[in-house]
Amino acid sequence: MKNLATIGLTFLLSMPFAYADKITDPQQINSLVKGKTTAEDVIKTFGKPEHEDHNPDGRFVYLYPFSLQGKTASEPPLEGKITFLFSSDGKLAGLKMYKTS
Repeated sequence: MKNLATIGLTFLLSMPFAYADKITDPQQINSLVKGKTTAEDVIKTFGKPEHEDHNPDGRFVYLYPFSLQGKTASEPPLEGKITFLFSSDGKLAGLKMYKTS
């Protein structure tokens, strides 16, 4: 029985976690409404966040990677992280995008 539990645990730990792909559609980002969009709406739109951080006061943050195409096809995409801040009632309070090099 111990060996079976070890095999099961090893299997679970070796499974990849299903996180969201990079956000690539600026229209999806622009469709979010501060004070109205919920955390569940964001997960439905973008998938499970890459990282979550929950504050003691009930506010929380979801972190996602993004890759947005430049204005022309010859421009490299803008890549980075986007954070969605939610109030303690689960509504979008704001978002911030950070460029990575």
